Amino acid sequence: MGKSLSDWERWRRRSLAGCGLLAAVLLLGCASGASAPTAEPNAGTEADAATAVGAKSVPATVTAVDVREAAPGARLEVVASEPLVWTQYRDSEGRLVLELPNALPAEGVGDLEPAAGIVAAVQVEQLGSSERPLTRLVITTRQPAEHELTTEGSRLVLALVPVGE
Repeated sequence: MGKSLSDWERWRRRSLAGCGLLAAVLLLGCASGASAPTAEPNAGTEADAATAVGAKSVPATVTAVDVREAAPGARLEVVASEPLVWTQYRDSEGRLVLELPNALPAEGVGDLEPAAGIVAAVQVEQLGSSERPLTRLVITTRQPAEHELTTEGSRLVLALVPVGE
């Protein structure tokens, strides 16, 4: 039994040495592969590359803001030269605020004050710089209202209905 045990010990030692050598080769291979330069840029960096060379994105132009009655509420449509990105929230007075980053109102697009209906006023504000424009719409309603925002191409549609209807 002493001879087979020593054979076992020799085999175990050789196996461990081989595993150690294999692990060292794998680690060196992984380390050298990680630092190798790549010929192609990372995916999704085209916008970063355009920004790096000074290219600016062209802001969307808000060409119209219109309120139409839609029983039981109203429909506010914002038409632009291209699809809009928006953020929505309620301000401290309960008014609905739509912010349209990278958008400028066209000449003639301004505040609305419908004489009747759920919408009392729509204020159109231009904020930000020429490099980072922002158009803000502040919607005041005559009574508490629920809303739903949808897009139809380059048109942003806000449906407003009285709470509970």
